[in-house]
Amino acid sequence: MKLPNSFSIIVLYHSGKSHLKVCLDSLINTVRKEDEIIVIVNNVDEKEHSINFYENRIKYFHFYENLGHGKAANIGVEKAENEYVIISDHDLVFLPSWLENLWHFYSSDADLKAVSCKIIDVLHNNILDFGIASSEYNFAHPHLGLPINHPLVQKDRYAQMICTGGFLINKTDFLLVNGFNADFGTLYTDLDICLKLKKAGYKVGAASKAIALHFGSDLAQSALSYKRSHLKADVKGVFMKNNASVITNDLIRYYEDSFYYFNLKHAMIKEFFFCNCITVVNYTWYEELLKELGIKSLGSVYHSYLERDVNHINLFGIWGYNIMALGSPIAYFVDIFSSIKSNAYWWQERANKNDIVIDRNANILTVKDIL
Repeated sequence: MKLPNSFSIIVLYHSGKSHLKVCLDSLINTVRKEDEIIVIVNNVDEKEHSINFYENRIKYFHFYENLGHGKAANIGVEKAENEYVIISDHDLVFLPSWLENLWHFYSSDADLKAVSCKIIDVLHNNILDFGIASSEYNFAHPHLGLPINHPLVQKDRYAQMICTGGFLINKTDFLLVNGFNADFGTLYTDLDICLKLKKAGYKVGAASKAIALHFGSDLAQSALSYKRSHLKADVKGVFMKNNASVITNDLIRYYEDSFYYFNLKHAMIKEFFFCNCITVVNYTWYEELLKELGIKSLGSVYHSYLERDVNHINLFGIWGYNIMALGSPIAYFVDIFSSIKSNAYWWQERANKNDIVIDRNANILTVKDIL
């Protein structure tokens, strides 16, 4: 379907001028002259307001307070002149044809009311965000960490929730659900608006060919005040109370996709010893899921981590010699599959044992594929 005459692209900016510059560079180079570009600058620090990139092309609105994602986005939509708005953080770089591909998916289904880009980790060229799913206790990013060209991430994806990485929505639909929840600040605002659309009987999705690279924040994520665990827990409590009636446990379908693809590519062995260190409360659910897919457990051990998504798991330090020396294949259950990479001695001793890895983001991979 033909593109609308013009879009309003709203960039939310708090801090990180270098990231804002490359974001705006990418927009200038990939959208039309007719498309409106707005930057919502919000920060109590006046130094962050001294920006003038493409000042003859871009509209800047300055707020000398920390608005939070929800409130900043709502203001951006109010300022937008066009019917269709696209909301983005300042640390995304949009690749050519992203706008056309975003619109192509959005316009393909009258019930599809919001669509986001496929977000790629700029450091590793891997999937960072391509829809968000839920299990009973945990939200997950299906196929997080897979290469951008992996077969499982090549089709447009209907999802229960999506992020606001190039988030396309019609103003009418935005207002229908009262926009973002400004009280949530910068937590769960994207998930919340998706579930409000779901309550209204609509769908959301992520466009596979609309690609944006994510640079992250100038600050370490753990240093951001709004990320504090107690604040996040408070907001999540209200978010869950508001949306419990429509949240469905849809993560299993992504595991089924991964298992189907795995069996196409490999001759799946049917028996494994389970080594589990997933940090989700119901960690045994992942083991039971594998069993339901036809895998037999030869036994299991569990190690509890205090921190979610650790970058490195010391397999020998956790499991020791006896597990390493097992003659049977091992299935490792972890938060992120890449966390098992740096275990050279372990993999030397486990060579040709046909071990596999299952992570909480619906990835099922052989160790050989990861290494």
